[in-house]
Amino acid sequence: MENSKSKTQILLLRGDAASDSLNDAYGDLQSLPNVNVIQISVLTFVFINLEVLTESLDNPSDYEGIVFTSPRAVEAVSLVKASFQESWSRWIEHKSVYVVGEATASKVHQLLGWQSRGDEAGNAANLAQIIAKSEKPGTKLLFPCGNLRRNELAEGLIEAKIDLHPVVCYQTQPRGDLHSIIDESDTDHNLDYVVFFSPSGVKAALPLLRKKWPHFDTKATTKVALGPTTAECLREHGCQDPLIAAKPNAQSLMTLIKEAMCSTSSSII
Repeated sequence: MENSKSKTQILLLRGDAASDSLNDAYGDLQSLPNVNVIQISVLTFVFINLEVLTESLDNPSDYEGIVFTSPRAVEAVSLVKASFQESWSRWIEHKSVYVVGEATASKVHQLLGWQSRGDEAGNAANLAQIIAKSEKPGTKLLFPCGNLRRNELAEGLIEAKIDLHPVVCYQTQPRGDLHSIIDESDTDHNLDYVVFFSPSGVKAALPLLRKKWPHFDTKATTKVALGPTTAECLREHGCQDPLIAAKPNAQSLMTLIKEAMCSTSSSII
């Protein structure tokens, strides 16, 4: 059996516990030659204010559409959709649905059966431009979101005079056993690549990674961000020059890491 020490070590810091196993598109990284992939979930999500969300959804005439910037917000709507069945068809037939990222778009289609726009946006600032070109001034959009939402989307729509109505429907918090999960992770070797999926993941995991792997802050470990917002958070916490995936999806991540590995190999030769 090949020793994992001789392999390139890639750590993926995912969302909740459902992503612990290599059973989705990100698991394809394991197919790269001489690579060992470890996935650790760093966050938990608690749904809140579902009655408020239901009330908003049950009044579709108040909105011209709905915006999702995370899969978790889609899950919150899915949890309450049975409570507004009479309004369901009006959302499907007459409302605009906007998303950030392919993962969120996939959740919208899978859980709600809605078609969406904006999956190519990549971040909230770009989505704001898409919405501004599509909607008239005075438009009001429902915005199910988390407690740690950033302001880029709302700020990007101010000039277009488009109003977001946020409903905080979930809370994001560090996983309670994250310290022990990282401490007991199945590699004691230096990490070659660490992939951060969100600013929340950066804040939750970074101190623990630095404690577990003393060489984490050296050039021996390449930090990778899924998106510019996460990259900005890494820089704010002392990780300069992170690699940034072109899009927040598995294919872009694999392409980025393959190119980085090839570049490293070339520099060694």
